[in-house]
Amino acid sequence: CGFGREAGEADVTATFVPSSAKAGGFTFSANRRASHSLDEQVLRALPGKAKTGAGVLLVHEQHTSASLSVSGDGVDLEPGMSTIIPESWNREFFTHTMEGDDDMPGHLKSSLLGCSAAVPIEAGQLRLGEGQRLLLNEHRNAGGWGGGHSRKVSCIPIPAAGPLRSFRCEAAKGDRGAVRDITQLVQESIAAQDGLATVLAQDASVGVAVCSEGGAHALAAATSPGSGSVGADAVCGPAIVGCSKVLPVAQGRLQLAQGSGVFLIGTAACDVVVGTTSVGDGAASL
Repeated sequence: CGFGREAGEADVTATFVPSSAKAGGFTFSANRRASHSLDEQVLRALPGKAKTGAGVLLVHEQHTSASLSVSGDGVDLEPGMSTIIPESWNREFFTHTMEGDDDMPGHLKSSLLGCSAAVPIEAGQLRLGEGQRLLLNEHRNAGGWGGGHSRKVSCIPIPAAGPLRSFRCEAAKGDRGAVRDITQLVQESIAAQDGLATVLAQDASVGVAVCSEGGAHALAAATSPGSGSVGADAVCGPAIVGCSKVLPVAQGRLQLAQGSGVFLIGTAACDVVVGTTSVGDGAASL
């Protein structure tokens, strides 16, 4: 993939996984421009079947000037993101400017952080690490056209094919820097022949990346504290990388591009949780 003349072909895998539980949802009123914990609201939205056993919860906020992140308790990503994407850009080179200086920067922040998160669940609880929280990041001062700060959030639980599995990654040392290859450990944690594997690093300072080894080192360098604009804030870099990833599985193997792997970006010791969901009957992977 690339831009302009450098753009090329890319293979895309789409995996459809059924859920026996009814989707839940709620409207969250973000009363100010900041990060807000959604843990309690998400747990209340879980249907009864999702409150027993293990599974993966897909959470999606339905707006393009807000975002979702797994980060630390009490963390506010908005000040750091406003350093990475300053409002002054709205007056310097953006063309979509009619909704105010916070609008287009808000869309870019949403693109960097993402609008969805996948979190393993067990016995009706989010399997986040100690001090981790699921955050809705409100990037607008007054919201978009007619919406204010009311943000719609959907929650879809998917039963796991087996128990959640986890492994421990010790702190990065020596010449490994901030990159650790966990591809084989994730592969050994898969519990289904065909489906999806959700990988969550249970530390807000550690991200999960799917890329080449060279790409992982470049990403670590770009998002480490003090590295420049993206690394200007210690919590924003890991949030942009993301603490969780969803990967396709076929015939019991991770379906990764040639030369790609699963890497931890960050130096802290942490536990990694893997939840596998099965495509089941009538579903497909294309």
